[in-house]
Amino acid sequence: MHKIAIIKAPYEGSHLTRDYLKSALLVQSITDWAEISAEDLKILRAIEQRNQYTASRFFILEQPASNSIFIQNTVSAYLIQAEAERKKILAAEAKRKKEAEEKAAKLKAKKEAEEKKKLADLLKKHGMPSDPTPDELFPTEATVKPAKATRKTGTVKAKKYEEKPAPSEFDSLNNS
Repeated sequence: MHKIAIIKAPYEGSHLTRDYLKSALLVQSITDWAEISAEDLKILRAIEQRNQYTASRFFILEQPASNSIFIQNTVSAYLIQAEAERKKILAAEAKRKKEAEEKAAKLKAKKEAEEKKKLADLLKKHGMPSDPTPDELFPTEATVKPAKATRKTGTVKAKKYEEKPAPSEFDSLNNS
């Protein structure tokens, strides 16, 4: 005895489309499992071959003799495979994140080193010590030495202007 199910599959060129295989039509086109003799299976296989390029095309699925072990192994194998793939993806993401953090730290250290070098060059250029104190970098009134006058400074007298009132309409009459 053979346990089979039949799937009705319309002919669309040389293969079944992915949309059909994933659709509810496929699920609805599967018959219940039935036990048939070897002779009946042979007849159905012959009809299956003859109708493979017609609108009445169908496929025969035969269930293995040890059904419960077959299904459990297949489903559990898929679950194990899915879990392994998920772990692999998570490990790859963690590795990429760690590498990105390391790269960012290296870039930050390089930038800080470049800034320190530029600061040292500027300090050297302006005659300051290479490791200045905050008072040397940002002098306050208490730390600034008074500058010596190099020439005499004079004061400029500002001209004083008298404010005149705005002309009124009567001024034009007075001037005439």
